[in-house]
Amino acid sequence: MSERAYTMTVAGQLFRHLGLQMYSGAVPAIAELISNAYDAMARNVWIKIPTGRPLQENDEVAVTDDGHGMTFDDCNGHYLHVGRNRRGSQAGRTAPYNDLEPRRVQGRKGIGKLAAFGIADRIGVRTIKDREVAHFALDYSELTRNTDFADSAGYTPETLQDDGQPTDEAPGTAIILSRLKITRRIDANEFKRSIARRLLVLDDSFRVYVNGSLISRDEIPFQFRVPEITGSWETCRLPDGNSLKWWAGFCKNTIPDEEMRGFVVYVRGKLAQAPWFFDLSGGVWGQHGMQYLTGEIRADYLDDHRDLIATDRGAVRWEDPMAAPLKAWGQSKVRNLLEEWTVKRRRAKITNPRVIIYIERAKRLPPRDRKIFEQVVDRICSIPQLGKDKEGKEITDELVEFAYNALTNHSFLETIRRLNTAPADDIDKFSEIVSEWDIIEAVNTAHLVKGRVEIITKFHPPYSRVGS
Repeated sequence: MSERAYTMTVAGQLFRHLGLQMYSGAVPAIAELISNAYDAMARNVWIKIPTGRPLQENDEVAVTDDGHGMTFDDCNGHYLHVGRNRRGSQAGRTAPYNDLEPRRVQGRKGIGKLAAFGIADRIGVRTIKDREVAHFALDYSELTRNTDFADSAGYTPETLQDDGQPTDEAPGTAIILSRLKITRRIDANEFKRSIARRLLVLDDSFRVYVNGSLISRDEIPFQFRVPEITGSWETCRLPDGNSLKWWAGFCKNTIPDEEMRGFVVYVRGKLAQAPWFFDLSGGVWGQHGMQYLTGEIRADYLDDHRDLIATDRGAVRWEDPMAAPLKAWGQSKVRNLLEEWTVKRRRAKITNPRVIIYIERAKRLPPRDRKIFEQVVDRICSIPQLGKDKEGKEITDELVEFAYNALTNHSFLETIRRLNTAPADDIDKFSEIVSEWDIIEAVNTAHLVKGRVEIITKFHPPYSRVGS
């Protein structure tokens, strides 16, 4: 038998893929660090990050928590062990700490710590446990310089000044990111909303602060919500026996932030699927309705046995048979919600006070005219794209009023009354306006009115009132 031995090495460039190329934005990178703090049984996480201006290379980002911290042995055996499975013990739950009940561990792949390399070239770690400081730094350039460093020597992080020193400081961990790779200006409110969108676990037992301001998961105002009570969820059992919880909401106006549109899928309280519509592209009204729709789904079963979450925590592996029933459910649910939204939106418009005024007036019209008007109103109110004009007026209200006046000739009669006392050149302007009507009933009426205008022009007033 051959005595040859096979050897596997890990190239330093692997960390380029696990860091920079997988977590290239501030939000996903920092969300991973927050998740690590959650698994460390922290009650509070404090983020310091420059906002409101472009970032400079000498800026720093700090993520500090009051979790259980790490000893030197913890750092070497756990934190610096890339690819370590956090779910290996205690059925995937943490040990009690900080007067908190055990939490379901969010981390699994053991690479979240590398997320910070997506936005920084240097990661400083200062952690305290058992009254001792562990303090070291990871350097991205050094990690990726050696193409086959994963030999017996491995990579040696830089030991920092107070490493190994005794301390009276409370347990916890601080991650300091320096030599930043991002320069884009970060909007504070947008950053907080995006972080909140990624974490379902924000509550009284786990708070996250950005530059001293508490992040909250307050819902945006909805015109329609399922279920109706704010903060509530519906439970659903899929055909394969797995259960999930969900809610959905439609805003009155389009949601301007595309990141807020669509459904987020959470697993163990952490984003597993970025907002999407289950690969649906819309329908008759669907494409437009999707601009109003947002929602959330809790599907913990996706990460109970097999790992169905993509490495960057941005998508579920929907091609897996275990995920397919949820995707099918999602497509059906989105279609149903869009259909219900069209009906509810029509009902809301048709019960608008200004619309009701003209519906009530139409009851005095002859039966044929009343039926025509009701059909027009129903059609106008069924068009979901109709919102407000540039002046803030409801376009639906304006069209209903126009339809009523066109049907009853009120607008034409009023114009004729004004023209009767107006200079002669206004008559030409009136002829130009009425010739532009493109509604069949209005066009027919316009021909009659133009005939009257010609009579007015030919005979010129002596009449003081016309058509009254």
